[in-house]
Amino acid sequence: GVDFSNLVAHDTAERLGQLGAWLSGDKEKIEEARKEEKKLLIEEVSKKANLDYEESKREINYFFEKNPPLQLLAMLSYYELTTGIRDNGLTKIEPEHGGIHQFHVEYCQAIALKVKKSDNLFLSEYSIYPDFVKVLKKLSQSLYLKDYNSDLVELNEEDASIKEIVKRVQSHTQVVRNWGFIDQVTSILEEIFIPLDDHFFSNYGFTAQDVLQFFKKLILEMESRLTSKMEVYRAIYLSKDIENLIKDYENLTKSVNRNEFLSHDYLTTLSLQELKSLLYSHQDFTLEQVFIFNINELEKISQKSSQTIDNIINSFSLSFGDLSEIEEDFIIYDNPIWYKPLIKLNSDNVFCCIPQVFFSFALKTLSDLGTSKFKKIVENRRAKYLEDKIKSIVKNHFTDANLFTNVKWADSGKVYETDLIIQYDCSILIIEAKAGKVTPPALRGAPGRLKKHIQEIFISPCEQSLRLKNKILSKDADFIEEFPADLSKVNRILRISVSLEDIGMIQTNLKRHYKTKWFPQDFSPCPSMILADFETLFQILQSPLFILHYLDRRQDLENQYNFEGDELDLIGNYLTTLFDTSYFSTNANVIHNLNGFDFKIKEYYESKRYIDHLEKPTIKLSPLWEGIINQLEKRSIERWLDIGFILLQVSPEDQFDIEKQIPKFIRNVRRTWQKKDHINTILVTPDERMDTSIAFVFYRDQDSSKRNQYIQNAAQKGLQKEFLKKCLVVAINIDQNERAYDAITLLN
Repeated sequence: GVDFSNLVAHDTAERLGQLGAWLSGDKEKIEEARKEEKKLLIEEVSKKANLDYEESKREINYFFEKNPPLQLLAMLSYYELTTGIRDNGLTKIEPEHGGIHQFHVEYCQAIALKVKKSDNLFLSEYSIYPDFVKVLKKLSQSLYLKDYNSDLVELNEEDASIKEIVKRVQSHTQVVRNWGFIDQVTSILEEIFIPLDDHFFSNYGFTAQDVLQFFKKLILEMESRLTSKMEVYRAIYLSKDIENLIKDYENLTKSVNRNEFLSHDYLTTLSLQELKSLLYSHQDFTLEQVFIFNINELEKISQKSSQTIDNIINSFSLSFGDLSEIEEDFIIYDNPIWYKPLIKLNSDNVFCCIPQVFFSFALKTLSDLGTSKFKKIVENRRAKYLEDKIKSIVKNHFTDANLFTNVKWADSGKVYETDLIIQYDCSILIIEAKAGKVTPPALRGAPGRLKKHIQEIFISPCEQSLRLKNKILSKDADFIEEFPADLSKVNRILRISVSLEDIGMIQTNLKRHYKTKWFPQDFSPCPSMILADFETLFQILQSPLFILHYLDRRQDLENQYNFEGDELDLIGNYLTTLFDTSYFSTNANVIHNLNGFDFKIKEYYESKRYIDHLEKPTIKLSPLWEGIINQLEKRSIERWLDIGFILLQVSPEDQFDIEKQIPKFIRNVRRTWQKKDHINTILVTPDERMDTSIAFVFYRDQDSSKRNQYIQNAAQKGLQKEFLKKCLVVAINIDQNERAYDAITLLN
């Protein structure tokens, strides 16, 4: 979805203005003229993008033909993908430089493997690297625009929406690699595939555990080597004089043959800056050694036998020339190195500068290792694992809940089965699990396959959970009697769909894609997320109240608004605002940008690998709200979730504003409590989207006999506006400090 009208040049806009005047205000003719101008503009943009794309491909091939490929790949990985650790131990989430991402390096590795290894030992010119990076950026920029054509202007709403969803999925396939944090990903892969180790070993001479540990250890070893390399660059950068610089360089580079290099007398004739530049160049020349692993080193690193290592290398490596016949356009959306990230140099050595790519695609890679019979076994294993994992996550956080799995129920003579039902206090949570595979054609944007997977993974489970919700609400006596959960006190039914794989993260906001007409007219979506995000949601929010409130508000967000952002962005927004949508627009053309709210979550999960005791990101609550909710949850009175939901309808910003008033208010109550009709109530009135007000009543020990009367009076005030149906009254004894509140009452 690119609005090319925003790209209109000044001269084009001027021409449009002149044309409009000439047409003497005929709106239809003006619109038709604008349409023609848009067509011309799109054709210009597309033509230039296609030329840039083809030119970029030729230039990239030329770079790899004329320069040592391993050095180019090593420099890309080191300079563009490596992130550091701050002084406080937290991981930097994004590289400080921009524009080059992992998919660029993947693309380059595939291009490098098209040709036989170059005999060039040195870069053709040291200054070529910035030009190389510039060409890569041009490639990705032109790739996005090259497929647009003037037909876009004529597309109807449905076709334009299909075009948008296809482009969205393609862009995600091209760029996004993380379907979970590394510890989550490895844990999920181990739990799915290690039970199938006998198959892997009998067919390939290694187990799934062997492969997963191999690439985990490879990442750790590479991180260690990169850290050592960084220390050398840092020492060069910080050196203040030539003598100490040479000495430090000798001490830090014991692994290189430096005797001749450092013995040249001319080194002492260079300026400090000239010597630093020379040493930087020397380090770049040896950079590829960081990513070359000898089989003996790999045995030691992974603690596996040489035969096991050899079997793993043979299964997950490519050699120079192996991709000589590959179509370069194919590399963008289905790169062979995704499944074979190692470069086999010879019988003793491999090169690997992006071992993390293995985990990005391991679900497909490991599932596809084997016969059709084995793939069926994996398919069944995935389905059972997903259901079991969801149940385990829920049980760990809803310790007092009733859980019902694989519940069969009937409606209109047809029997259905629901994967998991959780009953907690006055709420029911319906969970549907979908472990289906997303095929490569769908990820490449094939509309037919894409539509099919959206139906299977998103639409069907949403319809299934809605069907059960409606059946519960129907109050069918026979159904209620046979249903395993006690429905007598249930007043809230929530739904969620959890999948093992995602499709371009479009599940975060399905509403944006209704115009494709791939969704039923009466479609009622529910929050849909992948397993890793589901686990993160529970780990971060922890409390059943926050988790259920998130899902409830997430449902509202899904139904009412268009937004941009993935599930982690939404969780981050909830932590900060509790999904305060007071500034949101329900206009279908307005898309709210929530990207970036995930920063603290990413920082936490990436950093906790290196820091033992790291504090989780938490919900932003004022001290008063936090105290009330903690006390409420500890007591767990009946319908405490209802009370918690009402408290959480107040945004954190409003909570802190209210709390600022309280000290002055309490001082006033202390002075005036003996006066008749003294003011002792703070009333929080929501806007008309809510039906419940909140009243805080403050009283003293000496006045505690009147507490109930104060509560009744506050409720009357809180229900004065017609749209208000309930009032939550929180009574606080200002002479008692050990409790957040002394009474809490919900009145109609």
